[in-house]
Amino acid sequence: MPIEQTPSSDPESALEVNDVEETGEKENHCDDKTCVPSTSEEESSENVPTAEDFTEQPKKNRITYSQIIKEGRRFNIDLVSKLLYSRGLLIDLLIKSNVSRYAEFKNITRILAFREGRVEQVPCSRADVFNSKQLTMVEKRMLMKFLTFCMEYEEHPDEYKAYEEITFSEYLKTQKLTPNLQYFVLHSIAMISERASSTIDGLKATKNFLCCLGRYGNTPFLFPLYGQGELPQCFCRMCAVFGGIYCLRHSVQCLVVDKESGK
Repeated sequence: MPIEQTPSSDPESALEVNDVEETGEKENHCDDKTCVPSTSEEESSENVPTAEDFTEQPKKNRITYSQIIKEGRRFNIDLVSKLLYSRGLLIDLLIKSNVSRYAEFKNITRILAFREGRVEQVPCSRADVFNSKQLTMVEKRMLMKFLTFCMEYEEHPDEYKAYEEITFSEYLKTQKLTPNLQYFVLHSIAMISERASSTIDGLKATKNFLCCLGRYGNTPFLFPLYGQGELPQCFCRMCAVFGGIYCLRHSVQCLVVDKESGK
């Protein structure tokens, strides 16, 4: 099933995507040998917690506003955060115009959903579905079957023609998906309105989500390392390189297009 796709080998279609790898073990390197710290029996016995250690535990300090301001250079918060699908007109434009060389992109490592008071990871790829602990084996088969259909729904119009007039949420109920799967598909994969989106809109959004998987990472989303404000700055840099003039703090009033050439 073509849900997962390998990263493109075409150099022109590659964005600079940074991934952060986390390691759970730390090793000390001495010359050409790897030194693993060890403790003796006496030292290990001293480190064994006693009953007194559990009687009074210090309370965790809450982060205050002044601490956030003091450490403000250690993190970024995008007030207008918008994700980019790894396949689309904007990504093609960034690559074709070579504007992407002025920015760095981060692949979103996972998608989380808040449901019933818990934060759960949304299974995106085939491996995520079968490794998921919040889905039963029956739900895994149902989800894979439905996602496979969404990838090829245009080739089987008879299976959704009768449901074009209803919402995508109602259509999911007709497919006998469990409430758990309906929530994941509607809010975390298709990401459309529960009341206003039609069946066709939901199928298109789900297919677009699946087609973007595996190009730059495990999820279909990219994000500029320093926020979406980097994109207009990158275009301004490219404009300045070629001697262009741009105006700041002024909105676009109109676009003048030649009818014959379309430029």
